[in-house]
Amino acid sequence: MARTINMVTTKPKCENCIFGKKIAGSSHYSCKKRIAIVKKNPWGVKNGWCSHPFDFDPIWIEACESYWDQEKQDYLQEVFSAFSVGEWADFLVNGTLTSFLGERVKAKVFFNEGFRKDTLLKEYEEKMNKVFSLFKEENLEALTNYVIELLRDY
Repeated sequence: MARTINMVTTKPKCENCIFGKKIAGSSHYSCKKRIAIVKKNPWGVKNGWCSHPFDFDPIWIEACESYWDQEKQDYLQEVFSAFSVGEWADFLVNGTLTSFLGERVKAKVFFNEGFRKDTLLKEYEEKMNKVFSLFKEENLEALTNYVIELLRDY
C-alpha cells in the first residue's frame, strides 16, 4: 500500500522556514521562494496585510506547500529512509513525484520567472533521469537525499 506524504504545512511559522526573510522594522516577511503554493486568508489579502511573497504578515497564511524547516526535513528523511525498493517503485511509477515536480515546472513557466519552457523541461528531464538512475542502482540512501533536495528546491 502506498504511503501518504504530507507536503502541506498548516499555519506555517515563517521565522523557522529557510525561505522566510524578515522585513526590517516590521512584523512582515517576504518569501525567497517566489513560486510558493500558499492558502491566504481573504480578509488579510483584502486589507493589504498579505501580499505574498513580497510583503506579508504570516498570520494571514493559512497553509503553505513550500514551507521548509528542520522538522519537515527530518520527517521526510524518516519517511523516505523507511521506503523499500517496492515502495520507491510505487512512489515513482504512480506519478506522485513526477506530478509534483511537473506542477512546479508549469508554475515557473506560467509566472515566467525568466525561465524558458524548453530549458525548464530539459532540466526537469535531467532531474527525473537522475532519480530513475539512482533507483535502478538501488542506491536508496542517495535517492532519498536527492528526492528531498528536489522537493525542497522546487
